[in-house]
Amino acid sequence: MVIAIIATLIGLLLPAVQSARESARRTQCFNNLKQIGAASHSLLSAKKAFPSAGTILGDRNFAPAPSAGYERAGWVFQILPYIEFGVLHRKAVDQGIFNLGVNSPLEDGVAPVKCPSRANRLSRPTSWGTVFHLTDYAGVATGWDMGNYQSKIDSTSQRQGENDEFDRAWRGIIAKSGMLFTGRTGSVYVRSPAIGVSKVTDGTSKTILVMEKSAWARAQQPPALCCTDWVEWGFYDSPGWADAAGYVTMRLVFPSADSSNTYTRPRADSDQRPTGDTAERQFGSPHAVMGSVFGDGSVRGISFDVDVDALFQIGCRNDGQSVNTSSM
Repeated sequence: MVIAIIATLIGLLLPAVQSARESARRTQCFNNLKQIGAASHSLLSAKKAFPSAGTILGDRNFAPAPSAGYERAGWVFQILPYIEFGVLHRKAVDQGIFNLGVNSPLEDGVAPVKCPSRANRLSRPTSWGTVFHLTDYAGVATGWDMGNYQSKIDSTSQRQGENDEFDRAWRGIIAKSGMLFTGRTGSVYVRSPAIGVSKVTDGTSKTILVMEKSAWARAQQPPALCCTDWVEWGFYDSPGWADAAGYVTMRLVFPSADSSNTYTRPRADSDQRPTGDTAERQFGSPHAVMGSVFGDGSVRGISFDVDVDALFQIGCRNDGQSVNTSSM
């Protein structure tokens, strides 16, 4: 009888304990986002620009030296000095991480970009020994073709087309720093304008800076980055947080009128592997709501059933649409 009573009490208490632990983890996750927001504003004060998405890996060797709005590596790397990882940042700069592509030994674990609710989403060494640590947060991209590789431009019309695509895909606060154009007369790396407060015309308090991203709850980094490893790991976490303008550190929002919007509906964590790699291009969370830090540094939770048009509008810095984010 005593054992039965104890078992019953344990059964009653266990859900409460688990709920309390998850509440604490969510609080820490939201604190991470507050830290990211504060770091982004420190960078904004220092360089008069928000962090950028960097350039794509294929263009890193061509991009000039870093400056505000012109960085090679992505936004996580850029805020390292402002989240107490200045030594790691300096080490990477000194060793030329920008020209090393994804095979870099410098991706040490950075706690502020990891949600404690995903403690089982671990990194492990590749077959050559590099560990690419994962991140659980991403900036906002507003167009499918956000990861353009080197653009071979041989005519004015083609070049204009690429410019138009860039304007469509990078309307969030965190935008790509530039793009390489390769034509008959050689290669030119074109700088994109830095995004300061004045370019966030919808208002920093109404525009997402960074939000929790979708991830397979049990995913680990594979022992290599090719072929058979796709069966156990999503490609778009491939090279971890030091990635530049790609799906590792950026995710997508689309209006409902866009035929691609099915890939951008928020997704809750699941033990089941998502169907297709497109599941790794959207926002999501291991919590009941998605933690989001806005351009003014405030942190709010956004529901999974948020209207996709509303999500697009608060993802864009300049669409002219007003959304009441306090009720989301």
